[in-house]
Amino acid sequence: MLPRVDIQQNASGEKAMVFTQNLLLEYTNHTTQVVPLRAIVAMPELQLSTSWVDFSTRFVNQKQVCEVYLMNLSGCRSYWTVLTGQQEPDKGPVAFGVSPGSGLLEA
Repeated sequence: MLPRVDIQQNASGEKAMVFTQNLLLEYTNHTTQVVPLRAIVAMPELQLSTSWVDFSTRFVNQKQVCEVYLMNLSGCRSYWTVLTGQQEPDKGPVAFGVSPGSGLLEA
């Protein structure tokens, strides 16, 4: 964990990162002032409807669609995107795809 960063959990189970730091202000008359800063950032909690997907046996060019739902269990809206590990977009036919590839889940 980063210095001066804590994870807090409220009574309903939602987590937040709490950043604390002092801001040093220096004025033109050579005086300084320390202002304590505190920022609270809500942490999203996303969950899939299943932990695995079984496409069973498929023949060449036989399509199979399986639906998986992504749910937002937190109180903050969350942007998400699918990462497949590929460095470049596919140029030809693909064996596996995800649609949509990104989105926004409201709180």
